[in-house]
Amino acid sequence: MNLNHLHKFVMTVKAGSITAAAKRLEMPKSSLSRQLSQLEQELGMTLLDRRPRHLETTEAGKQLYSDVEPLLSGINEAKESLEKLRTSPRGSLRIQIPTEFLGEDISDLCLGFLSRYPDIQLSVTEYTGLIPLHPEEQDISFVFHDAPLPDMDVVAITLASFPQSVFSNTKIQGKLKTEDIESEKLVLHSMEEFWHFRSKSKQRLSIKTQAAIIMDSHEMRLQACLRGFGLARFTDYRVESMVQDGKLVRLQLPEAMIALSLSVLYRHRRIPRKVQVFVDYVQSYMGHQQKAEHSL
Repeated sequence: MNLNHLHKFVMTVKAGSITAAAKRLEMPKSSLSRQLSQLEQELGMTLLDRRPRHLETTEAGKQLYSDVEPLLSGINEAKESLEKLRTSPRGSLRIQIPTEFLGEDISDLCLGFLSRYPDIQLSVTEYTGLIPLHPEEQDISFVFHDAPLPDMDVVAITLASFPQSVFSNTKIQGKLKTEDIESEKLVLHSMEEFWHFRSKSKQRLSIKTQAAIIMDSHEMRLQACLRGFGLARFTDYRVESMVQDGKLVRLQLPEAMIALSLSVLYRHRRIPRKVQVFVDYVQSYMGHQQKAEHSL
């Protein structure tokens, strides 16, 4: 049966006449009458007794109305529910983030998001290492990387990039070549096997690292660098205030360090509304944070 014709039939029964129904449906009376006749032809029975001044529902029409009206009402409720979901996202949202993601700002970001979207139940878990475990089991996974991501059964979109540099607590005497880093004392993350640079000719240069000390915590690596235990790699915006205060020195190397990219991984080819609003919020939040840093 034609669902559109069934909808017109139910509306006509509720209105009490074809004329009244046509007005509610904002369509010509002749068009409505023709569609009702097509429904009757399809079913092979009369549904409406069209008298000159009165419209009556036949026994078959009453039975059809009784059967389909609740179904059509359910469909309309489902459409309204989906529309609310589109305009006001809701439901659970499982997020996986690297332990260093935005540092202490992550709680501010999540609470700000929940204030804007109170119908979303947010679940945030952290992971260590370079690549999240089982991103296909999460709604969203965030990953920082300065090398191409491996093939995974998820969709990956890069949200932003963050310039990063090599830092020391003192000024290095003489000119330090990028290759010299291999013999320098370094403060590293446990997964930081290489530091990646890009030459002026756009060639990628990967330097094998040798750790003087390994610490997975950003804050611990920062303190180790500040106290002279070795060179360390940080995103520029996170330590800019310390550079301005003279506590850290950004090393000027012949090759620039490749920027750290922030990518989001999600399971669906067509991104769900609740995922999209969170991704948009993260981008907006980071944009405001970077503007605030630059204004200092």
